[in-house]
Amino acid sequence: MKKIPMLLAGMAPLCVLAQGSVTIFGVVDTGVAYVKAGGKSVTALTNSGASYSRLGFRGSEDLGGGLKAGFWLEAPLSGDTGQGLNPATGFNFARRATVSLAGSFGELRLGQDYTASYYNPAWFDPFQGTGIGQPTAFMMLGSPIRIGNAVSYFLPRSLGG
Repeated sequence: MKKIPMLLAGMAPLCVLAQGSVTIFGVVDTGVAYVKAGGKSVTALTNSGASYSRLGFRGSEDLGGGLKAGFWLEAPLSGDTGQGLNPATGFNFARRATVSLAGSFGELRLGQDYTASYYNPAWFDPFQGTGIGQPTAFMMLGSPIRIGNAVSYFLPRSLGG
């Protein structure tokens, strides 16, 4: 009988406690607009005046040994109805839906995310692509902002991220 407690005490250092976190985040940017043109006027709710309305979930799990697994699910949102922006597709995670593995080597990310060609101009945009800084010119050039089934690699922060 004394062997069982000794065995359990010997295994205690082998147990690894993972620490994870999940964050719910979002922005609801809804306003009231009054437009008058040609003798007619309209007052209505507007969406995404200074920022894109969105709802998201992100989380990470410490795997030990300097490795972290993560996920990010982010959906566009209509502030006046609570639905996705496109009524045909409903509520979906069209903004970002990724899983990742990060460590001292950097980060490997899989799923729906920004394109590599969009990261550079977005990084230097003080408005982060919202409001007055919306990426209209970028889209006019035919470059996609997001792409599905992406495999992305990011350098470690010590090398510029």
